[in-house]
Amino acid sequence: MTLLYHKDIYLPLVVYPDSTDALRLCYSDHALQAAKEDPFGDLTGLLPLWLFPEKWLLCEVEVIKGEVVKCLYEKNMANLRLSLVIRPINKQKQAWKVLTTWANRLDNRHEKADKSFYQKA
Repeated sequence: MTLLYHKDIYLPLVVYPDSTDALRLCYSDHALQAAKEDPFGDLTGLLPLWLFPEKWLLCEVEVIKGEVVKCLYEKNMANLRLSLVIRPINKQKQAWKVLTTWANRLDNRHEKADKSFYQKA
């Protein structure tokens, strides 16, 4: 069973990575291409090699059979909000693959997102 959680609806503490552990990031070809072709310009210079969860906002978590399979993190950077969709590469969650990335304006708050997809408390 797939469960999808969102920070504005319900995000149980037990599902996401430990906020004290830095996450090593590896970028997919798609993520790098998306960063290069973003409507706000080339984002590749903003892409981190490590993600420190306490410095990023965890917005969304996908869980299958009790395991975190995907996370969406956001961070305000250079007058934009940078979004990274990541998944663990191995069970130990020592490295994470960035599946895609994009930027939004800081005033874009995603009010039009369909919240019916997400788990409630």
